[in-house]
Amino acid sequence: MPISKIIDVAVIADQKAYNVDGGDAVVGFNDRDLNTEIFDPDGIVSISSNQFTLNAGTYIIEFSSVAFRTNRMFTQLYDVTNSASAGQGMVAYNSNGDNVQGASTGYAHVTLTASTTYKIRTYCQNAKTVNGLGVQTSIAGSNSIYTQVKITKVG
Repeated sequence: MPISKIIDVAVIADQKAYNVDGGDAVVGFNDRDLNTEIFDPDGIVSISSNQFTLNAGTYIIEFSSVAFRTNRMFTQLYDVTNSASAGQGMVAYNSNGDNVQGASTGYAHVTLTASTTYKIRTYCQNAKTVNGLGVQTSIAGSNSIYTQVKITKVG
């Protein structure tokens, strides 16, 4: 008889109102806002000051963010506790001369022996004020989501 494994899942995000842009992008790494728990029924993650903390365990972390007119960009999962990259997303290119918003998605598998804090960073080759970290939806009743993190606890 197969054995079922209970898996805990949470999703957190940078979620702003429909008419709010993602913010200024500077050259280099940009710390992303993390301000909303989309769902976390088992309480596996906590958010504070745009960072999230996980307790000991094994996790698969999926992360993504967008950037607008910044040329090359990619997303990074950064381990604040240990001052190191924990994963990198795909590279995207969104020319600063075109009206293109690029997205980068990455994955990491981590086994933690103690509580660990992370943040999401987006590397941008070029600066873009106001909406470099994402262009608003401009549709009333819809949120503007610029960064998402899906956390799956597997052990």
